[in-house]
Amino acid sequence: MDYVRANPFEDAVKNYPEFPEVPDRCYTVLADGKIAGIFGLFIMWEGVGELWLMLTKDYMDFGVSGFKIYKIIEDRINRMISENNIVRA
Repeated sequence: MDYVRANPFEDAVKNYPEFPEVPDRCYTVLADGKIAGIFGLFIMWEGVGELWLMLTKDYMDFGVSGFKIYKIIEDRINRMISENNIVRA
């Protein structure tokens, strides 16, 4: 629980809409034992999905590894798009 801390933007997003759970299309990216980010795909209807990504403030501390993390996320997102037949505009 050491990585859990107050978010300074919490008040700004307290009315943000909630989305249904999508446990089979959500991922957590770990680097050096820290959460670097989370991302996933919410399928709205056939062929249409919404990708989401949240990076932690620690993400920038990974330097070159941060770029590798980005590439891993990009590759996984592209695979999710392909596997779920999402049409990209």
